[in-house]
Amino acid sequence: MYYTTKIANPKEAFNIISEAVQKFNTDNFINALQYNNFNEYTMSQMAIEISTYRGKMEKEYNNLVKFSKEFNKKFATSDNKYFDTSLKMLRVIKSGIHETKHIYMKFCPRAKREQFFYVMGQTPRTVYEYSYISADTYEGNLFKFDGFAPCVNSVYNEMTKFFVLLMKCIKLCKNVLADEKIIREDKNYCLYLFNQLKKEVLPDVEFILDNIKLDNPKLTAEKNPAIASRLDCTDNLTWASQGFHRFVRDDVKYLIVREELLDRKAHPEITDEERHLFQDNENGAQKCREIILGFDKVLPAKCKYNKVPSKYYIWLMHFFGLDNSQNINVTLFLNYFNETYTSNPKHKFDTVTKQSISLCLEKLNVHKEIDNDPKYKKFKQKLTSLFCVIDPSKTQQVPHSA
Repeated sequence: MYYTTKIANPKEAFNIISEAVQKFNTDNFINALQYNNFNEYTMSQMAIEISTYRGKMEKEYNNLVKFSKEFNKKFATSDNKYFDTSLKMLRVIKSGIHETKHIYMKFCPRAKREQFFYVMGQTPRTVYEYSYISADTYEGNLFKFDGFAPCVNSVYNEMTKFFVLLMKCIKLCKNVLADEKIIREDKNYCLYLFNQLKKEVLPDVEFILDNIKLDNPKLTAEKNPAIASRLDCTDNLTWASQGFHRFVRDDVKYLIVREELLDRKAHPEITDEERHLFQDNENGAQKCREIILGFDKVLPAKCKYNKVPSKYYIWLMHFFGLDNSQNINVTLFLNYFNETYTSNPKHKFDTVTKQSISLCLEKLNVHKEIDNDPKYKKFKQKLTSLFCVIDPSKTQQVPHSA
């Protein structure tokens, strides 16, 4: 028979080690001593060694307690990239697991060379199953430690204290994993944690937002697994439960940067001029700006005097429900339109003056006739088809194009 120090299925590591530790008792410990001829010096050294192991694991346990308090309150940490959380937890208590393995190895039978070759190709048992101290059957000892040197009792006591602490670590890990599973099944809470992370991240990345472009490798699906995963989901609610504790914080940070850049591109901040014209209707202001920047698509191929026809100013004001009966509004919109339209370096036509708009308003009985004007209706159709805009007269909001 031979054994391995590796566990084939790391996800079962907690259960395998727990089961082995629970089998440890006075009788199989003494039974193990009878098969392994340890002298007093070896036993004394073993007691010191296990005590040292326990001191290291005590520190790890304290770190684990601290880590566990925050772990499930964070959407992403710097330690969970593409690793099963069980493996992460085992790494957190790596010294404890490592030392446990060595304790069990000390009490394993010695395999003869011919026995080793005989079992080549067979699946080996783990050290936790093969060690005498986790044997399922053993001879009972009525006298316990009577007749043994004091160092034997010291080893037993140190092993007992070590295993008690190890089980506390494993129990804590299992509790954290159970909580993690519950959280992952709650999409709304996962989204809440993601939004909390977003609030933490955005103030720290303001400089990055001003100096990074969407083609940066950190913002691409090819280089950022969090972004690749998010693009496979239709919305953040669906993705949040899948992304919870799956990606390192840095990858999720750049996912947030990417989303913020796209959001700012689709929803640029409105100006004071736009706010005065559109009041609280930010969607309307942003959509109007988009339309004006691409207004040549709406205009005829040729315009009289190579200028934007005055009626188009009035039609656009009317379309967005802006009051064109007050000179101050007309003047403000005219200046806003001209400035926005000419900011597009590819604009085709010249703009008009306030006098041209006033003359046009005098000719049109706007409020009574504009909605029934066939040319205005065609104008509206162009806006809806070219800019994916919904007629504000039919809804309260003007949505952004996709």
